[in-house]
Order: sequence, then structure tokens, then C-alpha cells
Amino acid sequence: LAIYQRHPELPFYSLMPNETFHVDTGETNWHIDTDPRGFRFDPNTQKQSSCIAMWLGDSYAFGQGVNYDESLIGQIDEKWPDIENMNAAVGGYGPTQYRRVLEYQLEQGQVPDLLFVATFIGNDFHDTQWSKDSVVKDGIVGNERDLKSMLKQNLHLYRLASSVYHQVTSYDPARYAAVANQLASPEAWDQDFLLEALTRYESEMKRITELAEERDIPLA
Repeated sequence: LAIYQRHPELPFYSLMPNETFHVDTGETNWHIDTDPRGFRFDPNTQKQSSCIAMWLGDSYAFGQGVNYDESLIGQIDEKWPDIENMNAAVGGYGPTQYRRVLEYQLEQGQVPDLLFVATFIGNDFHDTQWSKDSVVKDGIVGNERDLKSMLKQNLHLYRLASSVYHQVTSYDPARYAAVANQLASPEAWDQDFLLEALTRYESEMKRITELAEERDIPLA
């Protein structure tokens, strides 16, 4: 999706601010609107509320693949007419990015009245280990503007061949296709990767809790 930029101050990507995107991947057809902070929002239902709820999360909280009113936060937004829901979630983020986005917003003077962390444990342990310090070019994360990037973006046949290749070859146990099996294996939790991932996950969630407690912000 060509909707990203390098965050202006943090070492990872973020959404472009003040943009409207139409995304049609052939499998999904949806729209994204971003506010001046680069947060997803619905420009048709802007609220001037004295109560602000900040949401941190990844693609589930962001609402990947669906329009705003169909997303988790969009539906909550409709049920909470007196609360302004600030969607600071971005697809691909993990606990480290949740914490750093919160710290950054607090430094900017944006102190919410409520704080929600929508953690997806299906990959959030792994996200503590995977680097998010990716190159962003033409709005695309990981775009190196080389031959491989060009083929990936323009040829369905390349993506089909790549999918078949990965299905018949072995995976690095820390990559996406093996995440579910790794999480479900008791033995894997005794190995270095998940042991360190669990430690980092706990550390980031503890720090988010501390930041909220220091400012008397209710946290869920």
C-alpha cells in the first residue's frame, strides 16, 4: 500500500498525514483518510469532545482492509458519540511502536483522557523482535526501487510464483508463515527467540502502564 512515510522523528514508518487514499488490491476495496497527525479518522463524523480516547495497536485496530465505519474503532466511535477516538494504530506495529507513539504524543502535549492498547498476540511477541526501521519510497514500506521491488509491485505472476515458492520451501522459524506454529509449540517458549520476545513484550507493556499511571490516564 502506497500510504506510508518515514515517521518525522521516530525510527519507523507511519501513515502520510492529511491524505485520502483509495485502496484496491483486487481482494479488498476500501478508503483511508488521515488527519494532520497521520492518524486514520472519518472526516464525516469529526467530534469536538472534551473526552479523548487514544488507541494504540496494529492492523486490527487500524482496520486493515475495511472502511472506517466497518473497523473496530469505527464501530466503537459510533457507539460513543460523546468521546473522540484517536486512532494511532498502524498496520505492522508492535509493542515497541505502541510505546514510542504514546511517548511521542505525550511529548507533543497530547494527553488523552482514556488509553486503549489493542494488542494482537498472534504476532505481537514476534513484532518485538522484528525491525520496523524500514526504508519507505513512493509511500511503500520496503520499496528499494530495485528490480525485485518493481516486479513485486507490478506483476501478479511474480507474487503467485513467490507464494508457491514459499509454500514448498522451509521457512526461518521467526517469519510470518511459521508464527502460529511457533506460538503453539511449548518447546519454542523455552528457546531464545520467544524467551526474549516475551521479555520485551512484558517490558513494553509495563512501560506503557507506567506512562499512563504517571498521568492518571485510565488504561485498558
